[in-house]
Amino acid sequence: MTRRRTPPLTAEAVREEAALEAAQAALEDALLARQYLTCVQAATVIQSSASHVRREIQAGRLSAIPVGRHWRICPAQLRAYMTARAVTQRRLERVS
Repeated sequence: MTRRRTPPLTAEAVREEAALEAAQAALEDALLARQYLTCVQAATVIQSSASHVRREIQAGRLSAIPVGRHWRICPAQLRAYMTARAVTQRRLERVS
């Protein structure tokens, strides 16, 4: 069995990894506090825009609770969404 060598990390990859770790920490804090996230906060966690989060909610890919004209996202649901998206991304990478 041969081992694959992983390429060295670029500066951009290191920055992305640090941002992801910060987002994960924010998500963990929200989970511990049992707080719901706004679309902007959820967008920060998944490194996307608030409009993208709203589109995902409206498409039914991300569960959220309507509060007036706004949405609140349960951190556990956001984690499930991120996990599902990561699995899909890995499958796409295998195909290409």
